[in-house]
Amino acid sequence: MRPSNFPAAGQQGSNAWSAGCTASELVGHAVHVSAAGQVRRAQADDLAKSRVAGFVSAKASDTSCVVVSDGVLTGLSALTPGATYYLSDAPGVIATTPGTQAVVEVGEALSATELVLRLGEMTNMQA
Repeated sequence: MRPSNFPAAGQQGSNAWSAGCTASELVGHAVHVSAAGQVRRAQADDLAKSRVAGFVSAKASDTSCVVVSDGVLTGLSALTPGATYYLSDAPGVIATTPGTQAVVEVGEALSATELVLRLGEMTNMQA
């Protein structure tokens, strides 16, 4: 059951914004903002790329992404309802287990296709 304070299914958060990207960033990928101000796939095994700014929610072209940073992200697949998701070591990917260099919580699955975004602070795992 969806808690009453969560946005409706399919609703993008109020923090949706446009950004430059490459063909490598796909809808559903977790992204960080590069030094050049564009979004690139985030990954937990590279501390410079582990600060998640949001998720690609749409692409107008290979070089133009819409990124959402709060609300409910829809259109995903194979999520485990109720599970907490973290940034993975694989570029742009999320998983139920944290990455090796940084633990970055990104949200909780409402259903197999919906993720409530909770972009948290990274925890450095390096010794």
